[in-house]
Amino acid sequence: MKKVILIILFAIFMIVTSATKTYAALVPDPGEGETGLWHTESLDRAYVYLRYVKSFESGTGFTYQETNSANHFTFNTAYINGSNASTTFVDETISNPDSSTYNYFKIHELSDGVESVAFDGIVDDLVLNTEGSPEERSFAFYDQDDRLLYRLDQGDSVKLYWYTVSTESAATIDDLPATAGNLVDAVDETMGILTIANINTETRAVDFVVLYNEISYEITMFLEDISFLEDVHHGYYYTYNEEQFFYFSYSNIDLLIDGYDEEKGINWKGFTVWNLTTDEVSQIREVFVLTH
Repeated sequence: MKKVILIILFAIFMIVTSATKTYAALVPDPGEGETGLWHTESLDRAYVYLRYVKSFESGTGFTYQETNSANHFTFNTAYINGSNASTTFVDETISNPDSSTYNYFKIHELSDGVESVAFDGIVDDLVLNTEGSPEERSFAFYDQDDRLLYRLDQGDSVKLYWYTVSTESAATIDDLPATAGNLVDAVDETMGILTIANINTETRAVDFVVLYNEISYEITMFLEDISFLEDVHHGYYYTYNEEQFFYFSYSNIDLLIDGYDEEKGINWKGFTVWNLTTDEVSQIREVFVLTH
């Protein structure tokens, strides 16, 4: 009898712990007629789905736009193609449903029929805000540190999901791979995504993470000077002429990639390039442009 009771208790414990691990952080579909964000797990990914008000017609009520379950893209059709209404989101937040399974977050954009990766990195919490006037309504996605990840403009589509990459713990600079892209003559090719995971101001130990070809390299380095790492917005790792480089940008604008125009120049805050092979650090924080 005692053995039967123990088996029953063990079975109950397994059901409870399994359910907690699998479903505790998953946000379900809020239901028909309800706007907001939720998770959908498919093919080892946790997609972020969105539903918002598309239009309102007297007598028939609201119609809604939501993520396409066939391709996981969300289309921003606010106030276009007959739309006349849109949901306002203020700090609508959804989190990584299982950080022990999913360790990276990716954003694909679809604009003018061209799909590209707009962001690939570490995100714990995704925050959605609507921005702009109703006629120019965009969906802006931020992370938990109020960093703008992507702005979905009218007529474009976005796919968002947490996923899993292999991790090389305790890696060194020598472990980092050669990259197809660089910031000299191959800006359209793939570079590594560089993230500063942690800075210990007392020991000046800095934990860097480089993501390239879905492999994450975790590197800890002890630096004499960490001041150039303050206010870093994002970074890249790349190789050029058999040398390795870390690139740190202090704004969301990369003049080496995007080129210069007056609007970008106003918000640009400079960059630092660290040659890991020679240990030389070059920083540019201001650019003066002469016009004739």
